[in-house]
Amino acid sequence: MSPELSRVVFGSALSADVRTHAAAYALPRPVPAPLVVLSPGFGGSRTSLTALAEELASRGYVVAAVDHTYEAPVEFPGGRIERCRICDTIPDDALVVRTRAADIRYVVDRLTGPGTGLFVDRDRIGVAGHSMGGAAAVEALRTDRRVDAAIDLDGNFWTEPPAEGIARPVLLLGAQRVTAGPEHADWQRMWERLTGWRRWLDVPGGGHYTFCDMPWIVDRFGIRDRVPPDDAAWQYGTLGGDRAAAITRAYTTAFFDLHLRGRASGLFDGPAAGFPEVAFVHGG
Repeated sequence: MSPELSRVVFGSALSADVRTHAAAYALPRPVPAPLVVLSPGFGGSRTSLTALAEELASRGYVVAAVDHTYEAPVEFPGGRIERCRICDTIPDDALVVRTRAADIRYVVDRLTGPGTGLFVDRDRIGVAGHSMGGAAAVEALRTDRRVDAAIDLDGNFWTEPPAEGIARPVLLLGAQRVTAGPEHADWQRMWERLTGWRRWLDVPGGGHYTFCDMPWIVDRFGIRDRVPPDDAAWQYGTLGGDRAAAITRAYTTAFFDLHLRGRASGLFDGPAAGFPEVAFVHGG
């Protein structure tokens, strides 16, 4: 992040000093590669999915992380920053999900069209998102036949499950979603309409933000200690940032490797010894 955007998002320039493993203006490999589009949580910057984007890119995917303007602070080329206009009161959650799905379709249009300089395999496209971005990912899968597979990272579904079902692969990867409650019921309704390959996995020690970069950020900058314990447990769980990132990277990559490349890892056959934090709620 630039110092200016960091001040808008975090109230200080602290994240401007964070360095990633990415390189600006790197030339793409001249080999057609699968495309994965990432959508952040509501009010969150695309930069919140940096660790996941880098992991997928390092494994040969073309990755596009999307900023949804007016739903989060967004910095445009030249330094103009548009602030979130609906963060205080979301007018219509379902409308936000559908609008995000339209954003994703637009990005796919542009990145698979001529003149991008990218080498994208138009027949292998996946979408993943965190929180509301996860709901948007599944909505994009439902409404855009070009999308082959989708991941919802702990996002509630604000649109009604389609009566006709969704016959393409979907991974539901959540935290603390195995107890009775509205979140469980919300996922159960969608689960019953998933008619293709499907998995519902849960991280009982995780939190809502486990699947983005926030656990690392709150650990690095001491934010966790300033959050009330009950809120911290729901938001971040008990996993550290490094472990949260490892789980998210492993399962997301394994899912897209399986459904966009035909490479099975075994992670979805049952509980994995290398990831004892991940529980299988429902299989295919």
